[in-house]
Amino acid sequence: MSFMRRARTALLLCIGLAGPARADRIVLTSGGSLEGEVVRETPEAVLLKSAHGTLEIRRDQIASVERKGYVPPPRGTEPEAEPSPPIKPPPPAESPDRAALESALNSALPSFDRFESSRDAEDAAARLVALGKDLVPVILERLPTLEPPRQMWLVQALEQLADPRASDTLLALLASPKGEVRGAAIHALGVLQEKAAVQPLIRLLGSEGDWTVKREACRALLALKAREAIPALVERLADVSRFVRAEALEALQGLTGERRSGDPAVWKDLLP
Repeated sequence: MSFMRRARTALLLCIGLAGPARADRIVLTSGGSLEGEVVRETPEAVLLKSAHGTLEIRRDQIASVERKGYVPPPRGTEPEAEPSPPIKPPPPAESPDRAALESALNSALPSFDRFESSRDAEDAAARLVALGKDLVPVILERLPTLEPPRQMWLVQALEQLADPRASDTLLALLASPKGEVRGAAIHALGVLQEKAAVQPLIRLLGSEGDWTVKREACRALLALKAREAIPALVERLADVSRFVRAEALEALQGLTGERRSGDPAVWKDLLP
């Protein structure tokens, strides 16, 4: 800083400088003040642009810096905190209309013409699930009219959507002539924790001929924590399918907390 500039700054620091209304204000340790526009602040100095030019004021000469619009509180008092504005919730996302949902379902259905898993079918199911629970009523309305492979894939989509409105339709599908559909419905009922499925599943264990369906029933009864299914599960320990026997044993051990063997005789004490 030049000598003349330092001299001018020193003079202003001593007497203070009037400035425009609502300007930034620098209160000096000498008792005076300067007004103008603070254009830069550093740890060492503040640069103030005023009607008399631009001044660089050292920090050790500054008591405080008051920005425009700020009204300092009276000495010895704390400023009252301004009330926070109420937080407005974001507007709800617009739901797809019924026609758009039906169109999305119709576009996906051709991918579901086979029971076997495929990338095309999995991608189509994922797109449906991404539409959310608004799609559930559309699926439930169409489901009884569709071919079994399409029913199975849509049941899997309903399972992922986890909407309890699907329970009655899933229970009805336990009577499907196709084991793939029955198995998918059983699995979904277990995931949905549908307690109304317990008795139908117990009856199914005694009458079902498809071992894959019986296996799913054992798993679902365990997921539902259905201790009333213990007698039916003990009977399945003698099933012709080793896979069913293994699932029945796992369900019994999970429901009772006991690590007994798969011999039906060791579970007889739990029978009525």
